Amino acid sequence: MAEDRLLTATAVLLGLLYFFIPAGRFEGTIFGISFSTGYDAFKMVPLPFAAWLSWRWKQRRPLCPESKLMLPFVCLLMISIVAGMGSPNGWQALADSLEILFYLGFLILLLDIPWTPRLLYLVAGGFVVGNLYLGSVVAQQYWSTRNAQEIVRLSGTYDHPNPLGVYTILGFTLLLWLSHTSKNKAFLFWTWIAAAALLFANLMTQSRTALLALAAWGITAAWIGSARMRKWICAFSVTILLAMILLTPQSFVRLSRIGEEAPDPNRINRPLIWQQYLTHELPGLSPFGVGMGPVATFRFGDWIGSHPIDSAISRAWGPHNTYLAWMLGAGLLGLFALVWLMKTAWDQIQRCEPFTRSVLSAGFVSFAVACLFQDPFLHGNLPLAWITLAAIGDKFSCENKAEASS
Repeated sequence: MAEDRLLTATAVLLGLLYFFIPAGRFEGTIFGISFSTGYDAFKMVPLPFAAWLSWRWKQRRPLCPESKLMLPFVCLLMISIVAGMGSPNGWQALADSLEILFYLGFLILLLDIPWTPRLLYLVAGGFVVGNLYLGSVVAQQYWSTRNAQEIVRLSGTYDHPNPLGVYTILGFTLLLWLSHTSKNKAFLFWTWIAAAALLFANLMTQSRTALLALAAWGITAAWIGSARMRKWICAFSVTILLAMILLTPQSFVRLSRIGEEAPDPNRINRPLIWQQYLTHELPGLSPFGVGMGPVATFRFGDWIGSHPIDSAISRAWGPHNTYLAWMLGAGLLGLFALVWLMKTAWDQIQRCEPFTRSVLSAGFVSFAVACLFQDPFLHGNLPLAWITLAAIGDKFSCENKAEASS
């Protein structure tokens, strides 16, 4: 009974964490002390991890679960630590390495818990409620700005429309998978409402990255999925197109400009940013990079400050590309570890049953597309959502299910 209570406590704390992944930051005051929580939900990982550790100690079994994801993830962590130790901004880089350590603990939790329908409901309930809350915030923002003359991009509970757009793809994928795991009508109803809210939020961001990722999601699911799924995707596509025409006709204008980024050096111009990084940072880059996090951006800002005439842009921007950001932060070795992790996650997803394989593959590909134009792997709560997708693919792969039943 004590072990059951510890597992229940772990699931409840995970449910709370999953609520904050979409719900974002909450601020308040208790006894005159201000606090905020939720936006960096990874900081909450030690709570369920401690409960799980107590349950694991009573089990007297190895703490590390058997998973093909573990080795590339540990390599990613170790390379980031080495990069931080040699970084010109060591404290900042090591802080991001510590964040990766939290993500590793989160992955271990998800892979090791013996998931039962009761435990899954406890966690999924928090996630669904969090997405409903996010949807309500976007709806309120849309209603308050519906008469605005200029283009208004909504960010919901996130700090910018682009991260929200990337999250909506991951959140929609996870909600769709959850709808396949339950026959409870009330749970299914609210799960589908939350999924619809995320599609609405995706459109309201008017993020070109998010719309491209959504298109990649549909193409991948149609390519891998069943004939029935292809019919659903066609219906969804028509619905989304009509919603764009009625609610956000400006999106077509933004999409039409995707090949001609604004020439203003004070605004985001991705090809120009990439060119600047490739020209000034990659030559002579250490195999371990310059350190994780915003270290490369700081260095680029210093270079612009000392060469104001030579630079084609007037301020330092982040790389706006996950793969470039990881190569700068952790070198070629770090980029190799990241690609290894993603390749391993993809391979495990391909071993799942057909519905799970098609849905998770669509989420995986759409996120990889978003990574070409954003750097969501260490941004806000996005890594937690991606790790969940990867953990589901590993946990429910046919190979691991066969081992668990034997």
